Amino acid sequence: MATTLVKKHKGIDDKEVYFGDDLLHTILLNLDVKSLVRFKCVSKPWNSLISSTRFIRDHSRIHQRNPAMNCYLLCKRNLICNWVQTMDELESKRNGTEPLLPPPAITMVHYGSIMKLSPQNGRAIKIDSSSSSKLMFDKLPSNWDPFQITCCCDGVMCITVCDRLLLWNLYMGDCKTLPLPDPDNTFPAKIWEAFGFGYDSSTDDYKVVRVPSCDDSQVCRNPSVYVMSLKSNLWRKLDIECPYAVPERGQAISTGGNLYWFARIPHMANKIVLIRFDLETEVFREFPMPPNLHVQEARFLKEATKLGILQGCISSSSLDASKNNFGIWMLQGEIWIKFMSFPISIHKGPNHIFSLRPLFTDNGALVMHAILFNNRHRRMDIWGDLLVIYHPKENIYTKFRFPGGPDPRPNEVYLNFPSLLSL
Repeated sequence: MATTLVKKHKGIDDKEVYFGDDLLHTILLNLDVKSLVRFKCVSKPWNSLISSTRFIRDHSRIHQRNPAMNCYLLCKRNLICNWVQTMDELESKRNGTEPLLPPPAITMVHYGSIMKLSPQNGRAIKIDSSSSSKLMFDKLPSNWDPFQITCCCDGVMCITVCDRLLLWNLYMGDCKTLPLPDPDNTFPAKIWEAFGFGYDSSTDDYKVVRVPSCDDSQVCRNPSVYVMSLKSNLWRKLDIECPYAVPERGQAISTGGNLYWFARIPHMANKIVLIRFDLETEVFREFPMPPNLHVQEARFLKEATKLGILQGCISSSSLDASKNNFGIWMLQGEIWIKFMSFPISIHKGPNHIFSLRPLFTDNGALVMHAILFNNRHRRMDIWGDLLVIYHPKENIYTKFRFPGGPDPRPNEVYLNFPSLLSL
């Protein structure tokens, strides 16, 4: 089948130009989301093509290869939340009997824009309003509700609120509200639920997965695993034993039809493992930790264990045995391969780098999120964060400070690419 376009020439009879489906598919893949949404109105065949799962997946894959043009960093400060104990308390806050709060927001940083900012003699460059914008979370039940982004996949954010789950594609304006899989066990709400979101190619469908979670005391409220496919819109409780619990606010990484988390084994002190959940087989698998990655204190677990994706592989970082150099590691098969290493002295000052999370590579440069710490009061405390870009050929490090005033609370940073996925 061919798609017909009409092209007019001055002084020449109108001519029909035919584009084969494959050629049209290739041309449209290189357009941005905003243009493609408009082009859905051209004809029914165009709308069918642009709305197809194959096209949406291919479009996401192609545009993720060019982060300078298409990547947004979603930055959210870790705020202290006052948890509710009952549904009545939750409704009371939402209905306005509590003091009104400003709308919750996160900061969107366009990666390509910050690369145009001028270096400042080795100091960290402040990301200003020319490269960032505020995204208001107007899809939440109320301004009072705390929220957590637990996973991003194909432009869709998976967001947990106190008593519900949201899937939000901000580029398409689509938001889908889901109930939690175990509403009878929601309160008292003292632990964030852990969710992941990803694509299952065997069913051509997206799935939401709820896994057990725990707080610093390693108390696991509900050890069950639940799965929902977007086509069915129903939760299923899996008949499997899950010996793991993801630390609260733990972020899932979605890639290659799998979801990954660092997780605890409850009641085993400081026992941390990397787990994978296969979206097709719905089975967990445990992997070894990256070399030299150890967590001495439970309160630093989330800051010390960060996952990223490099060249399609799960990645992480750790200090070597000398505590002088960071190693960046990629998981290939079942083996951690060192991708790069550099000295801890890349950042000098009163605050030192505590951990690094690899985000992506851009023309050979490695982009990372750095968590800082200090020992000012003879006690190690997390103290802020930076975006660090390392250019290995020139051996140059460029550092950026996230928008907002000085704040000891580090950001949660999520990668997001514009996507056509409708919910």
